[in-house]
Amino acid sequence: MSSPFANLTYDEVMESSPPSQAPSLFKRFLGRNNKCKIYVGGSVNLNYDYPYRLCSAGKVPEDIRSVTTDLIIDSRISESSITNKEVLEEAIKYSADAVIPKDYLNDIQKTHESIVEFERLHREMGCHAEIIIPLQPPHKQHYKLDEEFYSQFSRYAVGGVKNKSPQEKVQAVLNAREVVGEHKQLHGLGIGPTEEIIDAIWNITPFLDSLDTSSFETLPGRTGKIMDKNWDQQKFNTNSGKHISAIYAPLIEHMLYAANYQMTEFPTDVKSNNSTTVSGDTVQEHPKQTNLAQSWADEGPSPHTPNEPIRQI
Repeated sequence: MSSPFANLTYDEVMESSPPSQAPSLFKRFLGRNNKCKIYVGGSVNLNYDYPYRLCSAGKVPEDIRSVTTDLIIDSRISESSITNKEVLEEAIKYSADAVIPKDYLNDIQKTHESIVEFERLHREMGCHAEIIIPLQPPHKQHYKLDEEFYSQFSRYAVGGVKNKSPQEKVQAVLNAREVVGEHKQLHGLGIGPTEEIIDAIWNITPFLDSLDTSSFETLPGRTGKIMDKNWDQQKFNTNSGKHISAIYAPLIEHMLYAANYQMTEFPTDVKSNNSTTVSGDTVQEHPKQTNLAQSWADEGPSPHTPNEPIRQI
């Protein structure tokens, strides 16, 4: 289906739209930014407007589909009692767009066995959610346990790095990208948009196609903090009490769209005008990636090339 905005720049869309639609159009524009899709990890707060969410099996809000257009069901690595069958049941129940098999921190053999079981159950149960393969560290070694099996999939996730330093996260992504190839989708599990990660997204091609973080939802209520533009946490004073999640919702939404904004070419302090490819030990420069003025195109599914714009508004 052809979008009415196909081949138009953002400014042209705004000029041809009623002023009342401008705020929602701008958020939709940012929410499908052309650098890296951001999911809210462990999402349970339904009081804010954001379309990309990752929910943990066993903790999926009943009305989640009313607030999301792209839903990933995760297998909750911290909860050993959750089974692959239960994860798939929830993916089917909530019509998830993608689902992540049960994985085990730093245990590539056990995770591999779980993924093989998951793929079989996925077929037998008739689940339509796309499988995202979670790779545990060492990521290259995990993939090479059964390269023929893993090569059949199109989406992978870099797991086991949530508590690592930003530099270690960047290296883990590069290691995973080396084995999955440049034309497969790569997701960062718990890899939030810190300065270092955003720098890598801007300057390394291909890097991550998507990432998730739970910090946006948890920071305001759990710690009384909000992130600034450098992704440093700043303390603020607010209330606590019944229905407080609705009060925090605008703060969560602000942080999410600020993160998306940093991955567009709108900021005056954008990180780079050129992208790079890491090939072996050599970093090679590439022409500037597709910018926002070029990113309006046809809606609907299409073959994915990493770091191309998500073609919809």
